[in-house]
Amino acid sequence: LLRTMKVPGAVYNIQLTQPQAQAARNAFGKQVYCLLFDWIVTRINDSIRGGASDAMPFIGLLDVFGFEIFEVNSFEQLCINFANEKLQQFFLKFVFKMEEQIYKEEAIAGIKIEYQDNQPCIDLIERPPMGIFKLLDSMCKTPKATDNKFCTSIYDEHAKPGKPHAHLSVPKRRPREDTDFVVRHFAGDVRYLCVNFLEKNNDSLDASFKEMLLKSANGVTKALAQIADDREKAATAAAKPGARAAAFASVSKRFVDDINSLTTALNQTTAHFVRCMKPNSKFKKLDFDDAMIMSQLKCNGTLEAVQLMRHGYPNRVPYD
Repeated sequence: LLRTMKVPGAVYNIQLTQPQAQAARNAFGKQVYCLLFDWIVTRINDSIRGGASDAMPFIGLLDVFGFEIFEVNSFEQLCINFANEKLQQFFLKFVFKMEEQIYKEEAIAGIKIEYQDNQPCIDLIERPPMGIFKLLDSMCKTPKATDNKFCTSIYDEHAKPGKPHAHLSVPKRRPREDTDFVVRHFAGDVRYLCVNFLEKNNDSLDASFKEMLLKSANGVTKALAQIADDREKAATAAAKPGARAAAFASVSKRFVDDINSLTTALNQTTAHFVRCMKPNSKFKKLDFDDAMIMSQLKCNGTLEAVQLMRHGYPNRVPYD
């Protein structure tokens, strides 16, 4: 199999090795699955919406995936846990800051509840130009980059002698090449293994695959290709003049953009929270591990929220 590479004034066909061809095939299958999933969701939403516009009032239900800490944590777990950090921040801002504003308006003085603000952890992962995701994108565009070099770049930037980041755990003994890093999340420390981070973050697809899809006689397949083409054009249009937006598509960037879009929508709503606690680690019914439940209540801010609200008004039903 060949991969086509276009440069100004020339087109090159590069012979792929068997592993590279297999990876390209797998990437193609994943891309088609992703496009098909988005297409189905869009069709369902259009059907449910009927003739209503997006500006119509709505009731949304957000089922938050749980915080993930496994024996081996990779790129997927970093994305999921980052999303949990952002949604935890929304909870903190909504409950604590709005509650403090109510007390201020009602002249209730002397109430101050300390809570753990997770903005520094979010900045470590997201903030440009040196957040973990930004370093990952930069490394993906660097010639001869490796997962180890990406990991090393995190320590070089955030574990400087005398100025380590509060939410990045520095190993006591570093090998010649770093292979993992530890992020101190609000729910606990998570060790991420850097293997395959670069490959998983690269969402680009060879142009020949898209061209084949666009020529398909199947209407749905052609529609999927058009979606991918429209996304690429939108990314190019949104890029700064001279930037090569279409040259590299990043999974992390799209994920961050989607999460930020979600939190923007959440901030425009009046939220109600249902906190679910994992009762035990043995998956048994009617078995409540007190220490495990208490740990969850502490790390997700529930105890502080209850303490704060006890100082004010126990009943929030409007007078009318």
